Amino acid sequence: MTTKASRLCVICTNDYGGRIVPAMLTCCMNHVCYDCAESDRSRKITDLEGNRKLIRCIFCNQKYHCSKETPWKVNNHFIEESGIDVDLTFVRETQAAMTAG
Repeated sequence: MTTKASRLCVICTNDYGGRIVPAMLTCCMNHVCYDCAESDRSRKITDLEGNRKLIRCIFCNQKYHCSKETPWKVNNHFIEESGIDVDLTFVRETQAAMTAG
């Protein structure tokens, strides 16, 4: 069973559920919402200088290739365990656009 505090994104403090999808950082197992994880990744890609291709995890600074890897994945185990209802349509559409482009 999860507590109310664990059902909030630690960055934006929104409750998980609906379009607020929990994402787990694969390196350190922390979780934030999909929007915060992807916004952080996008901002870091925008801030890259020259030929640099590495971005870092929000929490532990693990390095990831900006276009070949993503530091997070949808936290399906947390979703099932906590019993929250999430809409993965937006996540799937965004991921499909990233791989197509």
